[in-house]
Amino acid sequence: MLAGDEHYELLASIEEMLPSIFIVSQVELSKEPSGGLTVKVEHADGAKCERCWNWSDSVGRDLRFPTLDSRCVLQIEEGWGAQ
Repeated sequence: MLAGDEHYELLASIEEMLPSIFIVSQVELSKEPSGGLTVKVEHADGAKCERCWNWSDSVGRDLRFPTLDSRCVLQIEEGWGAQ
């Protein structure tokens, strides 16, 4: 898929949200020398978080939770979802 500069700028402005939008674990944007944008699908880096099932290179960084990614560790520390 190729997109012009305006599409690239839009995607870049919401890059942090793209994994949720595309329902994937990881998104990396890069601009082509031609000025277009290419979308390439590959296996995400890292390991699978046993809580959210997303693949992340942050899984295991916190020794207290060796099977969780940093986002899930933060949610647990903040009591996310607690009543």
